[in-house]
Amino acid sequence: MKRLAVRLLALAVTMIFQFAAVAQPCVDSLVSRGLSRAREQALLMFRSISEGESEAIPEWDWTSGFFPGELWLLYEYYGDSTLAEAASVMTERLEDQQYNTSTHDVGFMVGCSFGNGFRLTGREDYREALINAANSLRSRFNPGLGLLRSWDGPGFMVIVDNMMNLELLAEASRLTGDSSYLRVAVSHADRTLENHFREDGSSWHM
Repeated sequence: MKRLAVRLLALAVTMIFQFAAVAQPCVDSLVSRGLSRAREQALLMFRSISEGESEAIPEWDWTSGFFPGELWLLYEYYGDSTLAEAASVMTERLEDQQYNTSTHDVGFMVGCSFGNGFRLTGREDYREALINAANSLRSRFNPGLGLLRSWDGPGFMVIVDNMMNLELLAEASRLTGDSSYLRVAVSHADRTLENHFREDGSSWHM
């Protein structure tokens, strides 16, 4: 019985590897086609915005950094100067947001756009934008509570999404050598862990 079980196990493992070898080219083809379509659609959208046929969301919207970020990631994959130029144009539309102290979402806005742009080009003005944005985000930190305020308004509101903006502070710490950015990020993460999570592991949004 033991011998049979071992033989069946060996057969199953062999079949898995054989299937993986056959399936991999299919997966590669699917990914390649998906990225090609994404490139086509991203450039189409960029042209549509540039020619005034489509209206882009305002630069202060929390999702404003996503499209430039997508263009930078496509440029990283394809190395296409057309994509780099489109990414630069869309990134620079958000230039004022590095000084936006009214929301925690500056991490989304600037991290996706200037963050990927700096990572791929090393441009000094992009580096400065990241540090300025980190300063804007850090201005929302309450040392007594150990938390970054998410939105302005009544009370001190903190949403779990704020965790995704902490990367901006960690990056500023790396770029400047100033550990105070990272300390703010860690403090916020620790307080979030204490206050946002239920015993079953689920979390409150706010």
